[in-house]
Amino acid sequence: MAEQMTRDSVGVGEHEQWNRIWTDLSDDELVQYRRGAPRTYRQLAQRVYFEDLWALLGQKRDARCLEIGAGRGTTSMYLTAEGCDVTMLDLAPQSFAQAERCFKSQNLPVPKFVAADAQHTGLPENSYDCIYSIGLLEHFDDPRPLLTETLRLLRPGGMAFHVVVPTIPESRMRLSYAFLAPWKLPPRGLKDSVNRMLGRNTKGSREKMTRTEHGVADYVKWLATLPATDVICIPYNPYHPANNNRTVERWWGVPLYRLHRCLKRFISRPPWARTADSVAMCVLVSFHKAGAAS
Repeated sequence: MAEQMTRDSVGVGEHEQWNRIWTDLSDDELVQYRRGAPRTYRQLAQRVYFEDLWALLGQKRDARCLEIGAGRGTTSMYLTAEGCDVTMLDLAPQSFAQAERCFKSQNLPVPKFVAADAQHTGLPENSYDCIYSIGLLEHFDDPRPLLTETLRLLRPGGMAFHVVVPTIPESRMRLSYAFLAPWKLPPRGLKDSVNRMLGRNTKGSREKMTRTEHGVADYVKWLATLPATDVICIPYNPYHPANNNRTVERWWGVPLYRLHRCLKRFISRPPWARTADSVAMCVLVSFHKAGAAS
């Protein structure tokens, strides 16, 4: 098992911040896996990511999978429920304790845990059918070493699936507020204007971490230099968390998003959360390792 705990990969001390984040999460915030229909935006987003990954993977139930920057491991929970052999890798060891709680709460087998830097895992090459991350690549100033390590670990023909969550411009958020919470637009705009005038930081402690804004064109350029095929680099996830009122979210926002999702699945091919750049919450970076599948 790899045990190196490199500190400079995601910024000095940032894995200690993640340890605090995972420690402070309530049970309600922690478990985002759901067997039934999603009821909250976070549950919906996690289900969307899994469903697109699972479709692109060809629903390979015996796949050997590795989640890097795994955190609570929601995607890993879905893959474990489908019978996949899952390993979770993270630099913040507290995440493993929380992930174990999540898996046990849903009566799922607890996966293997590896404490390591995602750029230098120390794991054997050509080991995995699928490597994936949700909200990891944006925490690296230069994600190319991580992409290279992903390709090293994949078996020939194996698939990578990375959901990148950059900083979202306020203009995109206003579109979702107009749809799902129009009453919040004037107060929100006024509050942001006052904070800017006073020079206040409104991003919160998590935004003090490294959060790059590399876009689709950057990933396309970088992957062109690597042994990657079937490259997908697209604006991704149109489902914004526009309302923090659970009643409105459960009975209006999430059902509306689920209806949109069902229509997309009926008329298009995966990844179904592909969207226009003007409304995208994320960037999806997916590819296969060159070579025939073993």
